[in-house]
Amino acid sequence: MRHLTILLFMTFVLFSQEISSSFKDYKKVSLEDNHDFIAIYLSPKLSKSVKIIKNKYMDNLAEESKNAIEVKFKNKTLRISISEGYSYDPNVVFRFKNVEDEVIVYCDDKIFISDSGFVYSINRMNDIYTTHRKYQLSEKNVTEIKQPFHKMDIACKTSALTKLYSQKYQKGHVIASISKGRMLKILLADMSKGTSRTMEEREYLVETSFGLVGWVTSTSGYNQVIGNPLSCLMLYGD
Repeated sequence: MRHLTILLFMTFVLFSQEISSSFKDYKKVSLEDNHDFIAIYLSPKLSKSVKIIKNKYMDNLAEESKNAIEVKFKNKTLRISISEGYSYDPNVVFRFKNVEDEVIVYCDDKIFISDSGFVYSINRMNDIYTTHRKYQLSEKNVTEIKQPFHKMDIACKTSALTKLYSQKYQKGHVIASISKGRMLKILLADMSKGTSRTMEEREYLVETSFGLVGWVTSTSGYNQVIGNPLSCLMLYGD
């Protein structure tokens, strides 16, 4: 089993393209092992009470960090650690004092925690693209605040002839037909059906190099199978 270590940096978050200005006053906690790390950003109020403690849960099957952080959260004590997961899928583990069960948010990049109980994650693991998600944290569970669309803004090569439609589900009229091997930009993923953690067809709003915009229906890929007709849509993980 890999050993996880925790490093605490009580410095203000540095600006970068990946960090929203909404979190400019949050302070950073880096949880890392030999291969990966998860950066946790705490609101100013939470960061005032943060402590490093020994994690008594580190010997379970999904090995957790030997240390954890503890904060005062809505007049309760909240313990936060990371786990490499049962199949090495990183996640953040929340435990409230005197509550038996843990609450887990899957994340392999960054997570932001507000003093009002909202959790914001940036994650690629077990998804077909990098996702930005929002959750409501409580003592017994975490509930995702569903979005109608996921912002993507990524370049993508076509793996087959690709038709852009004026409406979702290949309805309306054809706006453009793009041949195999050409580049498009995916603007949005429609979240009205299913989940991005599946390989089923989903609707994507895409833009051509000329600037035409329309809807494309595409599957995602896995292992040797690539997304059709948007090749960049690949499930990362198992």
